[in-house]
Amino acid sequence: WFVYWLGDANQGLSLTEEALDLARSLGDRAQEAEILGDLGDIARGSGDVKRAEACYSASLALWQDLGEESRVTWNWMLLAWAAEVRGDLVRAEALATKALQRFRDDEDAEGIAAVLRRLGSLARHQGDLEQAAACFAEEIALDEELGRPSRVAIGTALLGDIQRERGDLAAARTLF
Repeated sequence: WFVYWLGDANQGLSLTEEALDLARSLGDRAQEAEILGDLGDIARGSGDVKRAEACYSASLALWQDLGEESRVTWNWMLLAWAAEVRGDLVRAEALATKALQRFRDDEDAEGIAAVLRRLGSLARHQGDLEQAAACFAEEIALDEELGRPSRVAIGTALLGDIQRERGDLAAARTLF
Protein backbone atom coordinates (compact mmCIF):
# COMPACT_ATOMS: atom_id res chain seq x y z
CA TRP A 1 0.00 0.00 0.00
CA PHE A 2 2.74 2.45 0.93
CA VAL A 3 4.67 1.56 -2.22
CA TYR A 4 1.63 2.64 -4.24
CA TRP A 5 1.48 6.03 -2.54
CA LEU A 6 5.23 6.46 -2.91
CA GLY A 7 4.79 6.38 -6.68
CA ASP A 8 5.09 2.79 -7.88
CA ALA A 9 1.42 2.11 -8.59
CA ASN A 10 1.81 -1.30 -10.23
CA GLN A 11 4.17 -2.69 -7.61
CA GLY A 12 2.12 -1.22 -4.78
CA LEU A 13 -1.10 -2.71 -6.10
CA SER A 14 0.56 -6.08 -6.65
CA LEU A 15 2.03 -6.19 -3.14
CA THR A 16 -1.28 -5.13 -1.57
CA GLU A 17 -3.12 -7.86 -3.47
CA GLU A 18 -0.50 -10.38 -2.27
CA ALA A 19 -1.04 -9.18 1.29
CA LEU A 20 -4.78 -9.72 0.86
CA ASP A 21 -4.19 -13.28 -0.32
CA LEU A 22 -1.93 -13.90 2.67
CA ALA A 23 -4.45 -12.48 5.15
CA ARG A 24 -7.15 -14.70 3.65
CA SER A 25 -4.95 -17.78 3.75
CA LEU A 26 -4.21 -17.11 7.42
CA GLY A 27 -7.87 -16.52 8.19
CA ASP A 28 -7.07 -13.05 9.57
CA ARG A 29 -10.38 -11.34 8.87
CA ALA A 30 -9.44 -8.04 10.49
CA GLN A 31 -6.30 -7.79 8.36
CA GLU A 32 -8.35 -8.81 5.32
CA ALA A 33 -10.83 -6.00 6.03
CA GLU A 34 -7.98 -3.52 6.50
CA ILE A 35 -6.31 -4.51 3.23
CA LEU A 36 -9.60 -4.40 1.34
CA GLY A 37 -9.93 -0.82 2.55
CA ASP A 38 -6.39 -0.14 1.32
CA LEU A 39 -7.27 -1.61 -2.08
CA GLY A 40 -10.36 0.58 -2.11
CA ASP A 41 -8.17 3.61 -1.44
CA ILE A 42 -5.81 2.59 -4.26
CA ALA A 43 -8.75 2.13 -6.65
CA ARG A 44 -10.18 5.46 -5.55
CA GLY A 45 -6.85 7.17 -6.15
CA SER A 46 -6.64 5.73 -9.64
CA GLY A 47 -10.23 6.69 -10.48
CA ASP A 48 -11.68 3.17 -10.45
CA VAL A 49 -14.90 3.94 -8.57
CA LYS A 50 -16.46 0.53 -9.24
CA ARG A 51 -13.51 -1.36 -7.76
CA ALA A 52 -13.20 1.08 -4.85
CA GLU A 53 -16.86 0.59 -4.01
CA ALA A 54 -16.54 -3.21 -4.24
CA CYS A 55 -13.51 -3.18 -1.92
CA TYR A 56 -15.17 -0.83 0.58
CA SER A 57 -18.33 -2.97 0.55
CA ALA A 58 -16.35 -6.14 1.22
CA SER A 59 -14.41 -4.39 3.96
CA LEU A 60 -17.68 -3.14 5.49
CA ALA A 61 -19.13 -6.65 5.60
CA LEU A 62 -16.08 -7.98 7.40
CA TRP A 63 -15.98 -5.12 9.90
CA GLN A 64 -19.70 -5.67 10.59
CA ASP A 65 -19.08 -9.38 11.21
CA LEU A 66 -16.20 -8.50 13.53
CA GLY A 67 -18.30 -5.95 15.45
CA GLU A 68 -15.88 -3.09 14.73
CA GLU A 69 -18.42 -0.27 14.77
CA SER A 70 -15.92 2.55 14.23
CA ARG A 71 -14.58 0.85 11.10
CA VAL A 72 -18.16 0.21 9.91
CA THR A 73 -18.90 3.92 10.21
CA TRP A 74 -15.82 4.95 8.21
CA ASN A 75 -16.80 2.48 5.50
CA TRP A 76 -20.28 4.04 5.33
CA MET A 77 -18.54 7.35 4.67
CA LEU A 78 -16.34 5.84 1.96
CA LEU A 79 -19.34 4.20 0.33
CA ALA A 80 -21.14 7.56 0.45
CA TRP A 81 -18.25 8.98 -1.59
CA ALA A 82 -18.61 6.20 -4.17
CA ALA A 83 -22.38 6.65 -4.39
CA GLU A 84 -21.95 10.40 -4.86
CA VAL A 85 -19.40 9.93 -7.64
CA ARG A 86 -21.74 7.45 -9.36
CA GLY A 87 -24.54 10.01 -9.12
CA ASP A 88 -26.63 8.09 -6.58
CA LEU A 89 -27.12 11.10 -4.33
CA VAL A 90 -29.97 9.52 -2.36
CA ARG A 91 -27.80 6.57 -1.30
CA ALA A 92 -24.83 8.84 -0.69
CA GLU A 93 -26.86 11.09 1.59
CA ALA A 94 -28.38 8.14 3.46
CA LEU A 95 -24.96 6.59 4.12
CA ALA A 96 -23.36 9.91 5.07
CA THR A 97 -26.23 10.82 7.39
CA LYS A 98 -26.01 7.43 9.09
CA ALA A 99 -22.25 7.91 9.49
CA LEU A 100 -22.72 11.42 10.88
CA GLN A 101 -25.15 10.17 13.51
CA ARG A 102 -22.78 7.40 14.61
CA PHE A 103 -19.79 9.77 14.69
CA ARG A 104 -21.82 12.24 16.78
CA ASP A 105 -22.92 9.46 19.14
CA ASP A 106 -19.28 8.39 19.51
CA GLU A 107 -18.09 12.02 19.83
CA ASP A 108 -15.58 11.37 17.03
CA ALA A 109 -14.69 14.91 15.94
CA GLU A 110 -12.44 13.75 13.09
CA GLY A 111 -15.21 11.55 11.72
CA ILE A 112 -17.80 14.29 12.12
CA ALA A 113 -15.61 16.75 10.21
CA ALA A 114 -14.97 14.27 7.40
CA VAL A 115 -18.61 13.39 6.93
CA LEU A 116 -19.68 17.04 7.14
CA ARG A 117 -17.49 17.71 4.12
CA ARG A 118 -19.21 14.85 2.27
CA LEU A 119 -22.66 16.14 3.27
CA GLY A 120 -21.67 19.67 2.23
CA SER A 121 -20.61 18.36 -1.15
CA LEU A 122 -23.87 16.45 -1.51
CA ALA A 123 -25.94 19.49 -0.56
CA ARG A 124 -24.01 21.57 -3.07
CA HIS A 125 -24.62 19.02 -5.84
CA GLN A 126 -28.32 19.14 -5.00
CA GLY A 127 -28.39 22.94 -5.13
CA ASP A 128 -28.93 23.43 -1.39
CA LEU A 129 -26.29 26.08 -0.87
CA GLU A 130 -27.53 27.02 2.62
CA GLN A 131 -27.09 23.44 3.85
CA ALA A 132 -23.74 23.13 2.08
CA ALA A 133 -22.49 26.32 3.75
CA ALA A 134 -23.68 25.12 7.16
CA CYS A 135 -21.88 21.78 6.72
CA PHE A 136 -18.64 23.40 5.56
CA ALA A 137 -18.73 25.99 8.36
CA GLU A 138 -19.17 23.30 11.03
CA GLU A 139 -16.43 21.22 9.42
CA ILE A 140 -14.03 24.19 9.45
CA ALA A 141 -14.72 24.84 13.15
CA LEU A 142 -14.01 21.20 14.02
CA ASP A 143 -10.84 21.10 11.93
CA GLU A 144 -9.64 24.28 13.68
CA GLU A 145 -10.24 22.60 17.05
CA LEU A 146 -8.38 19.50 15.85
CA GLY A 147 -5.43 21.60 14.68
CA ARG A 148 -5.67 20.55 11.03
CA PRO A 149 -4.74 23.67 9.04
CA SER A 150 -4.71 22.00 5.62
CA ARG A 151 -8.26 20.76 6.12
CA VAL A 152 -9.30 24.20 7.39
CA ALA A 153 -7.87 25.71 4.20
CA ILE A 154 -9.74 23.28 1.96
CA GLY A 155 -12.99 23.76 3.88
CA THR A 156 -12.59 27.52 3.73
CA ALA A 157 -12.07 27.38 -0.04
CA LEU A 158 -15.20 25.23 -0.37
CA LEU A 159 -17.14 27.74 1.70
CA GLY A 160 -15.77 30.51 -0.53
CA ASP A 161 -17.07 28.62 -3.56
CA ILE A 162 -20.51 28.48 -1.95
CA GLN A 163 -20.47 32.23 -1.29
CA ARG A 164 -19.45 32.85 -4.91
CA GLU A 165 -22.26 30.57 -6.15
CA ARG A 166 -24.69 32.52 -3.96
CA GLY A 167 -23.51 35.69 -5.66
CA ASP A 168 -21.87 37.14 -2.55
CA LEU A 169 -18.50 37.96 -4.09
CA ALA A 170 -17.42 40.18 -1.19
CA ALA A 171 -17.86 37.31 1.26
CA ALA A 172 -16.22 34.90 -1.17
CA ARG A 173 -13.13 37.11 -1.49
CA THR A 174 -12.60 37.04 2.26
CA LEU A 175 -12.46 33.25 2.16
CA PHE A 176 -10.02 32.76 -0.71
